[in-house]
Amino acid sequence: MKKVICRLLIFIFLGLSVVFGYLAYKEYQPILKSDIQKETIKKMVVSEEDTDDPDSPYNRVIDFEALKRINKDVVGWLYIPDTSIDYPILIGDTDTEYLHKDIEGKYNYLGCIFSFADTSKDLSDARTLLFGHNMRQYTMFGELRRYLEKDFRKKHTKIYVYTEKKTMELETFSIFVCNKNNGIFWDDTTLGSAEYQDLLKTLDKRNQYSNIEKKNSKVGAEAAYLPRSKSLYARLEIRSCSAMAS
Repeated sequence: MKKVICRLLIFIFLGLSVVFGYLAYKEYQPILKSDIQKETIKKMVVSEEDTDDPDSPYNRVIDFEALKRINKDVVGWLYIPDTSIDYPILIGDTDTEYLHKDIEGKYNYLGCIFSFADTSKDLSDARTLLFGHNMRQYTMFGELRRYLEKDFRKKHTKIYVYTEKKTMELETFSIFVCNKNNGIFWDDTTLGSAEYQDLLKTLDKRNQYSNIEKKNSKVGAEAAYLPRSKSLYARLEIRSCSAMAS
């Protein structure tokens, strides 16, 4: 009788192992596919100029012609040095077109890094919101959670956005946690307006983690909004641009 029970328990254990193994593979497979696609595209379109400072983000060259042959909706490239955040930026026909669509237009729940459909294609608006999934494995915008760590913040104050015409160096100045439906994401402002100045004051007040002083409207800055645990995606805001390179 004991042998029968032991065999039954072994079969149950093996069965559960197969089921959980399959579920783990099913969950990880889109991430693996996304990572492979990302690295393949990076090898195709990202290169570095041969200079005395090869590690400088300003030496990166993004082949936007090649990117647009893959997808005409590519408008920029987002890069945070020494992190996994190194992705093309897309703008679709609708606000959520790339929420679950990869750069090749195929379904993948990780989606792309994207912005609202009415965002200026050259990313020159007074504020540009970038969206990406808040993944556990630190893919997409999952690594933004690390801005809650003091050492990480100190080492990653600069963020770079590349477009066809310029390179923007951004500096974090407001980092805080909020819900995905927070009204701060929907305020439409014009650069230099009273509403815009009020927005900057609000971001400054809501800052919970960054110790970098708020800049004026002519200097590059960035705000990272980190989602609460149930939020689907995180956000980066490009406020304005300074250090530009053709």
